[in-house]
Amino acid sequence: MAKDCLGKKRKSVFIIVDGIPADVIELQSTKDYIPSTNRKQITENGQKITSAKGIKFLKTDGDYVVYEVRLGSYSFQSTGKI
Repeated sequence: MAKDCLGKKRKSVFIIVDGIPADVIELQSTKDYIPSTNRKQITENGQKITSAKGIKFLKTDGDYVVYEVRLGSYSFQSTGKI
């Protein structure tokens, strides 16, 4: 968690490029932990993550939002206070 000297949360942007190779047959999906406290602040390839194929919301876990991600390449962006 990014904090300034007064302990207040700062606005941050995280960009995560993720991919699961198609030749890894035994691995059908992974769990991705995206740093954010609000899943509405996460996009995949510039689009709302709710419209992305192959991505399923699982839960929030502290300062992370957890998704199940199917085979493929993804570019996540998380903005806001974390």
